[in-house]
Amino acid sequence: MSSMAILTGTFNSNGPMSSDLNKLFKSDDAINEIRNAPLRTTHSKLTKKWNVLPIKMKALAYEISACAWRVLSLLSSCVCLRNFSKRFAVFARHAKADAEILHCKMLFADNFLCPSINTYRKDDEGIYLHRSTSSLFRTTGFFNEEGLCRGMSNWFFYLYFKTKPYFPKRQKEQMRMVTQQFANGAPPQAALLHLLKPKIAQTYLSKTLFLNFIENYYLFSICGVNFQEGCSLFAKFLNRLPIGEYTIFSSVHQFNFIKASDCSYIYDPTYGCFLIDNEQSLGVLLSRCLSGHNLSQEIMIDRVVYQSHLSFDVGI
Repeated sequence: MSSMAILTGTFNSNGPMSSDLNKLFKSDDAINEIRNAPLRTTHSKLTKKWNVLPIKMKALAYEISACAWRVLSLLSSCVCLRNFSKRFAVFARHAKADAEILHCKMLFADNFLCPSINTYRKDDEGIYLHRSTSSLFRTTGFFNEEGLCRGMSNWFFYLYFKTKPYFPKRQKEQMRMVTQQFANGAPPQAALLHLLKPKIAQTYLSKTLFLNFIENYYLFSICGVNFQEGCSLFAKFLNRLPIGEYTIFSSVHQFNFIKASDCSYIYDPTYGCFLIDNEQSLGVLLSRCLSGHNLSQEIMIDRVVYQSHLSFDVGI
C-alpha cells in the first residue's frame, strides 16, 4: 500500500491509531536494504582526486540554486500557489543540503560516512502536500519547512537497533548503511514521527517501536563562553560519556551521538553520519550541529534504550 493511500485512509478521522498507521511504520523493506547492502570500504574517494577550488565552485552553484528555489517558493506563496511554494521550498532545502555535503566531504574526508538531507524526499508529495483533520498531528498541514530532525533522529535509532545484530564487529558499515536510508531525505516514517503530537509520538516510540528515552539524563551549558569554546568543552564532555546511545537536543535541533569502545559516531539529520576518532574533529562537527543554539539554554542529552526483548510483540 502506498504512503498516500495510507494517509488518505488513516488520518482523516479522529481517534486512535489504526492498523494502517502500523502498516506505514513497517520497516521490513528498510531493514532488508540495510542488511543486504554491498560492503563499501570508503565513501569519499572523490575528495582525494578533486582540487579544493572545483569543490567550492560546485558548492557555490548549489547555494545559488537553493536561493533561486527559495525565491520561487516565496513568489508562489505570494500568489497563493501554495502547493508549488511547498515543492520549491523542498527543492531549495535539497540544493542547500548538496552544498553542505560537499563542505563536509572537504572537512571530514573518509570520516564523513554518508550524507543525510533534513527535509522530505522530493517524490514524497503525498506527505508534504497532504492535509488532515486527525487529532494525532500537531497541525492540519503536513508541511514543515524548518526540517524533520526529531522524526529522523528517532527513526534512525529504531533502524540502528533493529539492524545491530546483523553487523557484528562492523559498526562503521552499519552506520553508513542506516544513514543511507536518509540520503535522499526523510523516509515517510520519519516525516510522520516528526509531525505527530509530542505525547502521541512518545507513546508510539515506547509502545510500538520500543525506544525508551531517559529524559535529561545529562544537561550541559555553554553559557558564559564563546560559541567555539563551548563546542570544544561539549566535545570533552561527550568523550567522557559511558558507552551507549544518546540523543542530543539543542534549543533548535536534535541529533544522535553513539559512544563506542574505540570511537564515536554522530548522526545529524542535516548533514549525515560521521565517524569521530579525535576530540578536535568532534568539536568542529559540534559547531555545525549546534548552529543556532540559544546559548542561554542548556543542551539536553537523553539516554536511548531499546527494549529488544519485547520486539516479538509487534511484527514490524
